Amino acid sequence: MLCAMSPAHTPARHGPASEGHTCACCWEDPAREQEPPYFGRPATGLPVCRESTLLLKTRVRTRAVGVRPLIELEPTGHSLAVEQREGITVERVRAFADQLLGG
Repeated sequence: MLCAMSPAHTPARHGPASEGHTCACCWEDPAREQEPPYFGRPATGLPVCRESTLLLKTRVRTRAVGVRPLIELEPTGHSLAVEQREGITVERVRAFADQLLGG
């Protein structure tokens, strides 16, 4: 996931984006869960989706150290965004698992 700098990511605190800043600078920081959400875009596709997932607009919400960030898709008509917003069937989860895990 690529992240833009949030307002709390000042060059003095984290270094400027031109120096390769990513949200990884806060990965081990216990205060990271107080960071505002970051704008982000997936840098890789998700092969189980009918439509391309490359560069979908997201909000990345950091959580406690040791807990993965929460990725919220922009509320669009993209099938993955609709499934995130409205829920996903057990059959669709099984299809994901079969395709990704070779089952």
